[in-house]
Amino acid sequence: MLTRFCIVVILMFLIRFCPAANAQNTDAMTQAVEVVVVARYVECETQGKVDFQNPPTAIYQACVWLKGPKYGGKLAVRHLFSEDLSAKTPKNWSFRKSMMPRKNSLWLLYIPNAVPLPGIGFDTYKGIQGRVSCTKEVVESALSTIERLNCRSQFFNSSLLGPVLQELEFKESGQ
Repeated sequence: MLTRFCIVVILMFLIRFCPAANAQNTDAMTQAVEVVVVARYVECETQGKVDFQNPPTAIYQACVWLKGPKYGGKLAVRHLFSEDLSAKTPKNWSFRKSMMPRKNSLWLLYIPNAVPLPGIGFDTYKGIQGRVSCTKEVVESALSTIERLNCRSQFFNSSLLGPVLQELEFKESGQ
């Protein structure tokens, strides 16, 4: 368990602080998915007992569609705690609401299939990897990749992106 935790921490560090690793990961995710959207976390919904293989559903409000078709305003996303459902449950693991994103936080969601799964909602690219906490740098990097790969959504609206970037810049400045 400690080894797995160390690996996750190292990967998070590499993705956050190594531009080459981050760029490769962004390219791979962008090419592998049908939808990339900036979305605001709203709430968590559960059906039955939540465990590692029966994750809750995270409800997001779509803010800006960067790639792919537009699918309403609210997005129900299966909130996996690993890369897939076949991952072994960590010892002594139990669900806590604190494992969910902070209410109203902004996320970049990479969604492989633009069609939601019945009764489940959307999945994200390799579970946990396809949910990226937004910073101004992350959004600009994703948009740059999408532009370079020429796969911007026909629903992209730059006037909606401006306020999102301003909000992120404000939060990052610590005000």
